[in-house]
Amino acid sequence: MKKLISDFGLRIDEKFKRLAPKLLLNHPDYKFITGINSNESYPLRAFISIFKNSQSEELAISIDIKKQNSFFLLEGDVCLQDGTIIAEVPSIQFSGEDTQTKIEIQLEQWLSDFDKTIIENSKNIAAAIEAIEELDD
Repeated sequence: MKKLISDFGLRIDEKFKRLAPKLLLNHPDYKFITGINSNESYPLRAFISIFKNSQSEELAISIDIKKQNSFFLLEGDVCLQDGTIIAEVPSIQFSGEDTQTKIEIQLEQWLSDFDKTIIENSKNIAAAIEAIEELDD
C-alpha cells in the first residue's frame, strides 16, 4: 500500500507541474511551488501553491489521503489562503484490504474526477488567481 500511495503522489506532483503553467498563462509573473509529504495519519499530502510573490496571498490545490483505521480517504480541494473553498473534488474511500487492482481503478477514477473538477471550475479558479492580493505588512 505504501508504494502504491507513494507512486500516486508522484503522479499528482507531475500533474501539478503540468497544470500550473496552464493556470498561470495570463500571469507570467506569478510563481508556484509543489510539494509532497506524508506522516502516519496522512500517507499522502500533496499541494500546489500559486502566488504573486512572497508577500502575497496564495491559492492552493491540495490532495490528501487520510488513514482512518483500515480505510483511506482521498480528498482534494482548491482554496484560498483564508480557507475559502473554490472547488472540491469528490472524495473516495478505499480499504487497505482491497486488491491493488481495485485501488488503482479507484485512483484512476478519482484522477479523472480531479481533472473534471478543475475544468468545470476553471473560471472560478482563474478569477481567484486574478484576485490574489499583496498582504499587508
